[in-house]
Order: sequence, then structure tokens, then C-alpha cells
Amino acid sequence: HTPLPTEELELLQAGMGRQTVSLPEDGDHTEVNFSLLTNAFPKMEDLCGGWLWHFSPSLFLNKGGSGRRKLIVIAPEAEGYSVKALRAVSAGGKATFYIVPLQETLDTSPLPSDSQHFSKMPRKTCYQCKEVMPLHMLAVHIKTCKGKLSSDETCEEVRESFTEDVLHFLEHQVDTTTEFKLCVDREDLPDRGILQWKRKKAASPASALKVVYIGEAGIDTGALRKEFLTDMVSGIENRFFEGSGNQGKNPKYSLTDLDNENFRTIGEIMAASLAQGGPPPNLVNSSLISFFSQVDDSADAQCLMLNTDEIISCGYTSQITLECKESIIRAIVLHSTTRLIPMLQQNRKGMELYGLVNQMAVNLEACRSLFVPGKIIKVSVGAILNTPNFSKKETSKGRTERKIINFLQDFLQEVEMSDGETDRAAGDTEPLAVPHVLQWRTGQSHIPMLPDEKRHFKITCNFDHNCRERLGDHAVCYPIVSACTQTVTFPVQHLSTYTDFRRIMSEAVKYGGGFRRV
Repeated sequence: HTPLPTEELELLQAGMGRQTVSLPEDGDHTEVNFSLLTNAFPKMEDLCGGWLWHFSPSLFLNKGGSGRRKLIVIAPEAEGYSVKALRAVSAGGKATFYIVPLQETLDTSPLPSDSQHFSKMPRKTCYQCKEVMPLHMLAVHIKTCKGKLSSDETCEEVRESFTEDVLHFLEHQVDTTTEFKLCVDREDLPDRGILQWKRKKAASPASALKVVYIGEAGIDTGALRKEFLTDMVSGIENRFFEGSGNQGKNPKYSLTDLDNENFRTIGEIMAASLAQGGPPPNLVNSSLISFFSQVDDSADAQCLMLNTDEIISCGYTSQITLECKESIIRAIVLHSTTRLIPMLQQNRKGMELYGLVNQMAVNLEACRSLFVPGKIIKVSVGAILNTPNFSKKETSKGRTERKIINFLQDFLQEVEMSDGETDRAAGDTEPLAVPHVLQWRTGQSHIPMLPDEKRHFKITCNFDHNCRERLGDHAVCYPIVSACTQTVTFPVQHLSTYTDFRRIMSEAVKYGGGFRRV
């Protein structure tokens, strides 16, 4: 049979791919089979067991078709293969012939990229490892290339780079020409969010997500979407997963959610969160990543083999094969691990959105950091870059504004260093932490998983010096935040000391982290 495209690439790498050879009109068997062929295909020089020529009649009859075509052997004449005999079956002298060994197997190991055999092939550079190689070798190489470490790079930095590549890929799969609009009640997440997600039959979740909260006039320019995805990922973890948060969690066993295809929907939401600026769903047990990364039944087979002893201990006595999968599942439905397979399968189906499962299959370790707890960079105040709009330096306003920015820096560092211990000691049920500050400032409580130049929240700081002139005598004003325009305006007249600043900021962060009306 004619080779498939992937097989052709392998043959090309081995120096056994398609080549154009001009045959002399009076060439005999020795000249055709040895002088010409061994020059074109050096590996045939060591092939001692003989070979026959073949051709595909469908190529001559213009039948087209796809996939493999049946090859027919060209019977040699009494003196072997001559040019005259080959021309007789070649439809005018131009044809594709296939050489098939009789007693030996072709050596298909790749030739070195600098082999003289590839001297005429165009060469390109691999972006990952910077190696220059023939074009056909690059087509196979890029699927497995993991790059090369420079002298100042660490394995962790390279892994982060691959993670960013995955996120960029997912981001570019979003159809920005259409919208996937959701109108939800923020008090009933994630259940209402999942229900509305499934009911949107006229739109695709691969489109740009737009969110409207019932009873609120906010227009989603990105911040509402990020808040929705943040709340949904958190709600999904609490509602559909169980286990230790530090070790990762497994899906809860629920036939009702399985029948309602809720696990597929949460898989789509997890993929959408990665593709559209939400938090990474780093909540699953690390042992599940290999299952999610499989794009075919090999994951099912792996699960069956890993649980062979448990399956047998549950009383199943027949063959343990994929063909008997349904019988096995029924037999061990009460088993604590294997009973989750249907939920995992449905979850994986949803994660196929944007090609996420395929990306996990190719970049498993890079994707692991997006799903497994403890792999994401710790949230830090360093993620916030403040850009103040200061008044003139020599003025009293300018000096006051710089004092407030110093207060802000002290406050953020204090929150990060205490990690909520001060509030916890004071009996606060929800200690103040850096994610709360990020949620208040930006609408999302995580660092965006983007390249280094974008892995920061750039916030413009403005200053209001005239609130008492506008509003009259009043006790307190809180900073005004716009997550959409990424600005915050500080009420200068209420922030004369760090004690006042800390109190007002703490109240603003604790009670104003969402977009809801209070």
C-alpha cells in the first residue's frame, strides 16, 4: 500500500522518501537497480535480499481517493527490470514507483540533519531549540522538541515558557468574531452558571465570553468575565470535587451530574478559563493529568490495567479488555476509584474545547502546572505595578500623593508578610490576603498566566483632593476602583495617616471585592 503522510515523513528522514530520478532510455537491470537507485537511496546499497518494483494503478487512472492505495507488483522480464519495461507501465514515462524489499526490512532510522542526502532540501530553524534542519525533518521534530537550556535558564523557566505557549495557543482558538453571552445570578453560582452555559444552544462556548449579572448595569469589557470565571472555578472545586486541596482533588461520584452532563460542562468552563483570562483550574489530583491528556481509548486501557487487582477483587472474572469496558464498570460501580471513570471521561470531553486535550497530550508537563495545586507561582504584591498620576513635585499636592503611594506600598507588603495572621488573630473569619487585594484591584484574584511582560497588573493611581468640597462634611470616602480601565482613585483628604489608610483600605478590600451592588 502507498504510505500515509506521516510514514512519508519518516521515510524522508531516513533518506528513503520520494525522489525524482531520470532513467536512460537504454538502461538495463544492473544500471537501473544498482547504479541509479543506490545513488538516490544510499541505504539500499546494503540491502542484499532483493526487491521488486510496484506501482498504483489508481494514480494512472485519475481515480483520486484518500488514504492508502493498493500497490501492484511490476513483474520483471527475463533480463530483469529495464527502462523499456518500466516505461511500458508508466503511462508515458512519468510515474511514481515504489521499491519493496523481499527479505529484509528497510532501515528507517533518521539520517543526520547535516547529511549530504539533504543538501538540496530547504532548511529552517526550530524556534524552540534554535537548531537548523531540513524542512521535512522539522515537521516531525517540532512535535516533540522540548527546547534547549541556555546557560542562564533553569528547567522551571523552560517549563513556564512551554506553559505560556499552551496558553497562547488556547487564546488564539477563541472565536472573537462571535459572542457567548451569559446572564446569571451571582448568588447561585456555580449551578446557575452551569445551567445557563448548557442552555446556550444558539452560540458556541468557543466564542468570546460576555457576562451580565442579573440586576446590575455593568457592561462586560473583560473584568466581569474574569470575575465570573474566578467564581465558577472556585465554585466548581467546592461543588464537584473532593479531597485534600494541597494534594489535589478527585471528582465527586454523582450519577445525577453525570446524567445531566455537568462534568462535560465544567470541563468546558475550565478550558474557557485558561483561554479567556480566568484563573487556572489547579485543583485536580496529579494522577488524573495523564488521563485527561489522552485523546483516545488508551487512557481507558491504562485505567483498566492500573486497577486490575481491584477489578478482580470486586468479583469480575471475565477478560479485562476495552471491549468488556461496560461490563467491568457495571461490576465495580461501587469501587472508590474506578467508579469515577465515567465522570473523568465526560470531564475530558468538555476539556476538548479549544483543543486543550490535544495540547495536554503534546505538552503534558507544561499543562500539569495549570491543573495541579502547588504548581502555580505564588500570588505576590509584585504582580501589581502602580503607575501614579502625580501632581507637580514641588507642590503640597505632589508631596501628599507620594506619601499615599508609600502608604499603599507599606500596606501591600504588610498584607503579604502577615499572610492574614493579623486579621486571624483579631478573630476575623476571612483574613485579608493578597488575592483579596488583587480581586479588589483587578476583578481577579490570580496572576495572569501570560508572558513576563504581561504577567503583571498595571494599575493607574489617581488622587481626589476635593471630596469635601463636592460632598460637604462627611466621615469617610473609600478608594474608587475601575477594574475595566485598571485605575484606582484615592480620597486624599481621608488618608492623612497610615492608620487611616490601613483602616479604609482594609474595609474597601474586604467589602468591595466584587462588582455586585451593596
